[in-house]
Amino acid sequence: MVDALSFLYKGSIDQNIPFEILVERGVRKAINQEKGAQFGVLNVDLDIEYVNQHNVEGLLERLDAGEEITNREAETVVRYLFRNPGLIDEKYDKSKIVKIITDMVD
Repeated sequence: MVDALSFLYKGSIDQNIPFEILVERGVRKAINQEKGAQFGVLNVDLDIEYVNQHNVEGLLERLDAGEEITNREAETVVRYLFRNPGLIDEKYDKSKIVKIITDMVD
């Protein structure tokens, strides 16, 4: 399945079609074929975000300096750190960053 998505992504670049649109249409078609008769036509809204360590480090630096970030940026930080937990321990005040993000959620 990962190879199929990779193929689809590369094809979307070659055809100049946004990858997110292809994935949305594909998921919607599959759901509608499976459940469409029961639920009527469904709409699918996906948001695919491309994140790298450099982007996350910039957000961590802002948090560490006491600057605010958006909820979307906080979600990005949490998702990235979940996959790369050692990153925060290397350079940043973990308790401070966790508190800021936790306060944003509350």
